[in-house]
Amino acid sequence: MNDRHASGSFMTIRGRKFLVTARHCLSGRDAFHDDPMDRNLFEPHKIRVFPSLRDERGNVRRTTADIILRDDDNTPQWLEDPEFRAFRTDIACVEIPENIQNNFVTVEEGYSEPALFTHTGSSCFVVGFPSKNFADPYFPIWRRGAIASEPRIPIDNKPIFLIDAMTSPGMSGSLVVQREFGPAALRQPDGSLSTNAMAVVTTKVIGVYGGRVANSDALGDIGYCWYENRIRSIAR
Repeated sequence: MNDRHASGSFMTIRGRKFLVTARHCLSGRDAFHDDPMDRNLFEPHKIRVFPSLRDERGNVRRTTADIILRDDDNTPQWLEDPEFRAFRTDIACVEIPENIQNNFVTVEEGYSEPALFTHTGSSCFVVGFPSKNFADPYFPIWRRGAIASEPRIPIDNKPIFLIDAMTSPGMSGSLVVQREFGPAALRQPDGSLSTNAMAVVTTKVIGVYGGRVANSDALGDIGYCWYENRIRSIAR
């Protein structure tokens, strides 16, 4: 029995429903070096999730469901980056079993505006669960930060960018979201910028939060996030 918790999101991708989180939350191992993260070498075989369900009247309620992570042969049941060996991508997806996915509230594919211009200094939010208060209703906490590295230049040749945000261990696996209020700058296919002058709120999923950088004393609240496009490479 292990009562650790982490964050994640239910997402609809190409018509299928997945739990998207950090790989180390499912494997129990550091993605970069494959070292056990628990001093007792604990590796989870099952997780409990707390999805929201919408009934036929549109009312939302929270429930619980258990997801099996390994089969009888100890084979992982999650999906990981097909280029994991090269990138050590700390993202994993678990397809939600059909018998429990009915009426799951998910992040729908039209939620994110991919053209929203993202640049160094842009505000962002780490959307997750820093505590284990799973009472109903319990919505994620939006912790504000800023993009701290050039998002178009990968860190250490990996699909990573940095953010400056106050986070906590329980937020590993959170979606990282850019949200602009009012007119928003959009990057067009030809690279030019335009303005959506009539926008009220524009939202873009930009990544998955992995954790703090190793040298936290020197870099303070700098965290690393994995590019959102790796999610689609995984949920194939």
